[in-house]
Amino acid sequence: MGSLFACLTPGLTSVIGDDDRKEIRENQKLINFTDAEVEQAYRCTGRIYCPGANAGRGGLQSAGAICAPGFRNAATEVCAADRLASALHLFVDKSTGKPIREIEKCEFRNYHGHTSLLNVGDIKAFDPSIDDTRSPYANMRADKIVVRLLRPIPQCDPYDIASEEEQAEASGREVVALTHPQEDQGPEFTGHHPLAYPCTTTKTFRARGGGPSVKYSDCDLNGGGSGGFALFRRENGKWAIGGIFIRVGALHLNGQIYDETIKNYTISVGTNGDFPEIARNPRTKKCYRTEGCDASGQDRAKPTR
Repeated sequence: MGSLFACLTPGLTSVIGDDDRKEIRENQKLINFTDAEVEQAYRCTGRIYCPGANAGRGGLQSAGAICAPGFRNAATEVCAADRLASALHLFVDKSTGKPIREIEKCEFRNYHGHTSLLNVGDIKAFDPSIDDTRSPYANMRADKIVVRLLRPIPQCDPYDIASEEEQAEASGREVVALTHPQEDQGPEFTGHHPLAYPCTTTKTFRARGGGPSVKYSDCDLNGGGSGGFALFRRENGKWAIGGIFIRVGALHLNGQIYDETIKNYTISVGTNGDFPEIARNPRTKKCYRTEGCDASGQDRAKPTR
């Protein structure tokens, strides 16, 4: 499937119908976010910037804090904001299939000025299926990543991951796209506020053998939006992550309606299948000093019960 689709490149846009991308406060009533949920977006999402991406020209994409299943304290409902989810392709040099230069300098920044370097580690270990690290471009189900933050985000309640059962009901679901401002947007989008806008998951392709689903939607997207979240509201009233935006079906079709026959749609990878386990155990270069290491050199971090 991968060769038929377009990874997001600066200057190339996919706006499906009207352009719905607006800063979160402008859309707050439309997407039915409370003030606390707006603040959660400001604290828990942002962008990753890697100076060595795009053949050394630098690149950025959206990212956000997640809570791995089993890591939220049942009594206090607290979960540490120490890991990010995003798309993998920012970290891979498409021409060589190797990690980008200066990967250790990749940095996350939220909308309240908190910054942290990433503990990236072995890029092949993000997904057990990755033998050639070019596979994010050839295999959409591999185009997801969870990395540790060296400095956890203060006062952030990270987003929970949708369950397998919730993922199965994704087709036709209204979602909110939560991303960083995107490459084609004008100077009024300063990068100081997240984008949040409504759209719909139109089709879900289930994976065999434990991989995540792949989803089509009518969510507008451009370079910088990769790694953003497709959120939906759970029955308990909280927002959960159902997908991570990774690419578009076609480019230069701005303003045309959703149409699968001309590949006018946006693509996200589901946070189901093997994703929860990747979230629980991101492979890091060094284990945390505060948690120690086991005999194999892996973190001793355990879920908070």
